[in-house]
Amino acid sequence: MLPLSSYLIDSHCHFDFPQLDTIRDDSLARAHQLGIRQWVVPGVTAASWARIESSMAAYEGVFPAWGLHPYFIDQHQPEHLELLAAQLRRHPAVAVGEFGLDRMLSGELHWQQQLFYCEHQLQLAQQLQLPVILHVRKAHSDMLALLRRYPLPRAGVLHAFSGSHEEAKRYLALGFSFGVGGSISYERATRTREVFRQLPLQSLLLETDAPDMPLSGYQGQPNRLERLHQVLMLLAELRQLPPDVVAQQVTANTRALFALPPPSACPEAGKDTD
Repeated sequence: MLPLSSYLIDSHCHFDFPQLDTIRDDSLARAHQLGIRQWVVPGVTAASWARIESSMAAYEGVFPAWGLHPYFIDQHQPEHLELLAAQLRRHPAVAVGEFGLDRMLSGELHWQQQLFYCEHQLQLAQQLQLPVILHVRKAHSDMLALLRRYPLPRAGVLHAFSGSHEEAKRYLALGFSFGVGGSISYERATRTREVFRQLPLQSLLLETDAPDMPLSGYQGQPNRLERLHQVLMLLAELRQLPPDVVAQQVTANTRALFALPPPSACPEAGKDTD
């Protein structure tokens, strides 16, 4: 267990997803025991935002982002962008997201829709001076071109980054951070592991993407909240640094990017609802 001075923040966790319903409280209790205190929870569809609001009401340490994810294009409508703008103004958020570009999703119409929603969410982040949580697969040149068109005052984070070191340096030059998750537990992920070994520690955040992105050895199971600690230990081993040194730096990085307050000294698994 880490001391409170070295607490951890999960910079990307789908705390609200139904796949966690049967394990959430047990997993959260285990996470608290390991020093994990706060969770940034990105929205993926307009319908998902209410679930996140319920999580915020029921649990300490849950911080929302609101966004429209490219996986769910078929569920998005143009009017959802107006709802998103209102949601961002009405309910304080730490970021716009999760949104982005994914060329592994097929179809030219799908791609044009991705570009439409991505550009509008970048514009919202510009207007509201919020960081972004970006999902990008096989589309880094496209995303970098958009970021040059829509420069962001507060940049953001590349969730589950798996690009090259050269691509990472281009994002780094724009002020972006990079989410380190379960991918580094796979020996075959040699390029990703090497990128995270070389990037400045000041640019890295820890994430689980729970219940998605299970670590090696847990394939086929929902990813759990407490496994952020395993990601920390893997990153510390990769960087050849003491875990508490890595913990302090990545927590400072995450707090700075999302403007998070310090956690409660003695968090409970859930809020008192009596």
